[in-house]
Amino acid sequence: MKYFTPGMPLETAKADYRKFAKTMHPDVGGDEEEFKILANEYAMICSGVFVDVSKTMESMAARNKVFADLILSTLLEIYPRIPIQVWVGLRDIDFDFMEVVPFKKILHVVEIVNTFNPQVVINYSFVRPELKKRISMYERNHTLYINMARSDPAPISVEGKVIYKGRRYTVVQDKKYSQCTDSVAKCSYIMKRSNKLSILELFKLESKDSLSK
Repeated sequence: MKYFTPGMPLETAKADYRKFAKTMHPDVGGDEEEFKILANEYAMICSGVFVDVSKTMESMAARNKVFADLILSTLLEIYPRIPIQVWVGLRDIDFDFMEVVPFKKILHVVEIVNTFNPQVVINYSFVRPELKKRISMYERNHTLYINMARSDPAPISVEGKVIYKGRRYTVVQDKKYSQCTDSVAKCSYIMKRSNKLSILELFKLESKDSLSK
């Protein structure tokens, strides 16, 4: 292989792929044929099917093809200028947003995906403008876990103090986790408490509207 090592950890391969794609993707001026080599090797490492949403979906894993086709076609119509790359496996689908994306757009994407009632684990990866760092989320049963490893226990029940309550969002936190419930999208977001980023900051919920700090 030219860009990857056979048998390398999947997480390492994903990180390397994102690094290469930033300069090699045709949308940023990279060579199309060289990018195809990169994508094919990445697909072999993942033992799944990797495609760009602008490409045909005919080679996607048969089990998720119809579902992924519907979602990606919809996303292309709504956000045609945002490069989105997708990895489709037998048990999950990764949506990787290759440019800086406001969190509000990601919330809209989640709403769109949930309308299709997904039966697989949905993973999202994007860069929030204010943070300049990649944020990852994965979804199980209409609960999205933010910046949490798949090895963390799930499902998680947060039964703490209500720190924010609005028309759409209600935020509860305990000593370890924060949970934001979205009454419109009918889903919840859970993340570990951190000094670097709070769930109130992520959702841009003003502290003056909070019930307590």
